[in-house]
Amino acid sequence: QLDGVYYAFPGYEGGTLGKHIYDLHHGKYGDLQICPESLHMLHVAAHINALRCRILPWLAEGRIVVLDRFYWSTWVYGLAYGASGAFLDGIINVERPFWQDHLVGATMILMQSAIPYYKADDVKSLKNWERIRALYEQCFQTQDAIISNRFIINNVTSVDAALASVVARLASVEGL
Repeated sequence: QLDGVYYAFPGYEGGTLGKHIYDLHHGKYGDLQICPESLHMLHVAAHINALRCRILPWLAEGRIVVLDRFYWSTWVYGLAYGASGAFLDGIINVERPFWQDHLVGATMILMQSAIPYYKADDVKSLKNWERIRALYEQCFQTQDAIISNRFIINNVTSVDAALASVVARLASVEGL
C-alpha cells in the first residue's frame, strides 16, 4: 500500500554484510566467541553499509523507504542487555553522521505494542521487553530532532488496522 521498499536491520538479504551479521548474532557460525561490544560494532558497520549500498540508491530513485529499526536499535538493545551507555554513544556517534543529512524531511513512526513480546516462561525476558519498549520511547522523544514528522501508533489491534493508521499518518505529511 505504500509503494515503497522495506528494509529490516541489520539485514536479511543474502550477499549483504547485514545478513552475515544477523547470522553471526544468531549463532549460524557455530560457537564463535565474540564479546557484546564487538557484536554491536559489527551492527554499526552493517547499518552504514546498508545505508550506502541500499537505502541511499533507493532514495535517489525517489522511492519511499520503510526501515524496520536503524541505529537506535543498537543503543536500545545494548542498554537493555547491559552494555555501557558511554560505549554505545561512542559507536553510534560513528554511525550517526552517515544518517544526519538523510533524516531531514523524513517521517518517523514508532509502532508500540501493549502486548508484550517475550518468552512466557522467562520473567527476565518480560523485563527486557518492558525496558526495550521504554528505551525506544525515550529515543523517540529525545533523539534526532531534525525529524519533524513524528508519530506514535499503538499497535493493539490487527495488522490491517495498524497499516491503515500508518497510511493515514503518512497521507497527512505534505509531499508524500
